Amino acid sequence: MNIIRYPKRDDYAAIAERPRLDVSELNKIVADVLADISNGGDAAVKSYEEKFDHVSLNSLAVSNEEMDEAEGLVSAELKAALKQAYENIATFHKSQQFSTKKIETCEGVTCWQKSIPIQKVGL
Repeated sequence: MNIIRYPKRDDYAAIAERPRLDVSELNKIVADVLADISNGGDAAVKSYEEKFDHVSLNSLAVSNEEMDEAEGLVSAELKAALKQAYENIATFHKSQQFSTKKIETCEGVTCWQKSIPIQKVGL
């Protein structure tokens, strides 16, 4: 971390400048990695794991022991918060489920809701 105290006004632009990345090269690298993994499968994933994370894995699957260990590292408070968040999200999205129900408002007149995409809208 670089802490800057009382910079000169002339330094503001340099301090606020964001790093730049040539994504055209990055896109090619990612495409090559994905193609290699698509062709090479798990062996390619393990190779990239070693190259980028400097770890040699025997298996890509997480063992039951590792899961138990990880669960033990999570506090009861965080587990309760995650469970509550899951329930809130599930309840909200369940209420948004759309069901088409036809009703007859009077003899011979049937009405229903229909969900269709809107091509253009102005607000």
